[in-house]
Amino acid sequence: MLKLFCVTVSTILLFLSPLITLSASTETTEVKLDTEKVDLTGNNEDEHLTLKGMPLSDDSRYYQDLWVDIINNEEQWSIRYGGGYEPTIKIVHLKGTMAPHIYFKAQLTEDDHYQMTHHLHRFKDGKMSRISLPQLDYLNASITKQYEALIQTSPTENAIKVDLSNYKEQLNTILFDIKNEEKDKVPLWVDDNIAYNIIVLGNQDDHVLESIIPIKTTKTGTVLGNIRTLWERKENQWINVHTQWEKS
Repeated sequence: MLKLFCVTVSTILLFLSPLITLSASTETTEVKLDTEKVDLTGNNEDEHLTLKGMPLSDDSRYYQDLWVDIINNEEQWSIRYGGGYEPTIKIVHLKGTMAPHIYFKAQLTEDDHYQMTHHLHRFKDGKMSRISLPQLDYLNASITKQYEALIQTSPTENAIKVDLSNYKEQLNTILFDIKNEEKDKVPLWVDDNIAYNIIVLGNQDDHVLESIIPIKTTKTGTVLGNIRTLWERKENQWINVHTQWEKS
C-alpha cells in the first residue's frame, strides 16, 4: 500500500513539474531605464536618480509599474508613476524657480502620442512633492459654415479665427445634422488629453513648460490643430506666457 502511494505522488509531481517550470519562466524582473544626478535637496551634494520599470512580459514594451529611486549619502526616496510605454525622466530648471524639478512622461498607448501621462516633482519640506501641471482656465472651439474655426481662450477676449477650408470633407459631417440642414456654427471637440513638452530657452538651465491641447472634429475624429501654451512658474503659480494655434 505504501509503495502504491509513493508511485502515485511521484506521478502527480511528474505531471505538475512542466506547469511549475512554465510559471517560473514567465516572471519578469525590474529594468533600469534611465539615470540622472542633480542636487535636489539643496545640500550641495548630488542625488542619484534611477528610473526603473517592471515589464508586463519579457518581450513587451509596456511597463506595468514605473518608479524613480532617489538616493543620497543619507536618505532615499521613491516616486511611483503607474504604467506606460517609452518612459523618460528629465531634470528641468523652470524659468522663475530656483529648485530643480523631476519631469516624467510616458505614453499610455503604444501608438498614440496624444495619450500621455506626465508628472512633475520637486523636493520641498523634506519630501518629494508633486506639482500640478497647468491648464487653461477657459477654452472654447467652434466651426462656422464658412469653415472658419473660432478659438477662445477667454470669454472676454476676441476669438482666434482660423481658416479650415482644407478640412471641408471632415467638417461637413458635423456641419449638417440628421435632417441635412446646415448649421450656422457647431462646437469642435476640445481634447482633455493634454500633452506637455519641456522647452529649452537660450540657457540650457532655463526651461519653460509647453501644454498642447488637440482640437478635433469629434472625440474620435480628425485632429484639426493644437492649442499650444507656454508656461512659466512664479511664486508657486503657473503664468501663461503665450498661447497660439498650430495647424495639424
